[in-house]
Amino acid sequence: MFRSVLPPRRARLSLGLLLPVLLAGCGAPETESLAVVREHLARYPLMQAEDLYKLLYQRTMGPAHAAADSAQVREWLERETAALRAESPGSAARPDTLLLEPLGRGLVRLYLRPYLRAGGETAGLAAAVLRSAREVQPDTSALREEWTTLLAAAQNSPLGTITWNDLASLDPLLRSAGWPAVHHSEIYHRAYDPHYRVLTAAEARSLAARPPAAPPR
Repeated sequence: MFRSVLPPRRARLSLGLLLPVLLAGCGAPETESLAVVREHLARYPLMQAEDLYKLLYQRTMGPAHAAADSAQVREWLERETAALRAESPGSAARPDTLLLEPLGRGLVRLYLRPYLRAGGETAGLAAAVLRSAREVQPDTSALREEWTTLLAAAQNSPLGTITWNDLASLDPLLRSAGWPAVHHSEIYHRAYDPHYRVLTAAEARSLAARPPAAPPR
C-alpha cells in the first residue's frame, strides 16, 4: 500500500541491540502488543518480520503517514476500490473476510472487500481515514518500545516462523531510517492480498453500523 524506504536487509548485530532485548525478556508478562502479534500470526501464519513491524507501526503511529494529502487519500481509495469492484465473483473468497480487525490502542483495520460488499461508500471511508489521522497522535517512543519487546519475545522462542535473527537483521535498518512506514512483504501480499485502511475503532464502528452514502455533488 505504501512504498518502503528500507534498503536491502543486512544482518548486523551489536551489544547495543542485544542488551535491551536480553533485559526486556527477563520474566516480563505478555504485553498487549504481543497478544495482538500472536493473534495476527495465528490468522496470517506466513507473516514475515516486516509484516510484524508494520503491525506495530500501525497500532502506534496510526494512519497519519497515509493521510497527509486529503485529495491523495480519496484518489488512492477510489482507485483501489474500483479495482476490487471489478474482481470476478470467484475472487471474493479471500482471507480478508473480517470487516474489522483490532490492532489495539483504539485502532482497527477496516477491510475493503467486506466493506464494499456491505454497501460502503468510498467518500465516507476517505473522510473517516482523515478524521482518524487527525485524532491519533503518532507515538514513535511506543513503537520503539513495542519493537524491543518483540525482539525479546523472539529471543525466548520464534514467533511463528519468524526468528530473532529475522527481526534483529531488520532492526538497524529501521532505526537508521527513523522508524519508517513500510510495505507488507511480498509473501504476505501473495498469500493474503490485503486491502484495508487503518481507522480509529470509533470511526470504524460508525461505518460498519451504517455504511455512509456519498455526499451530494
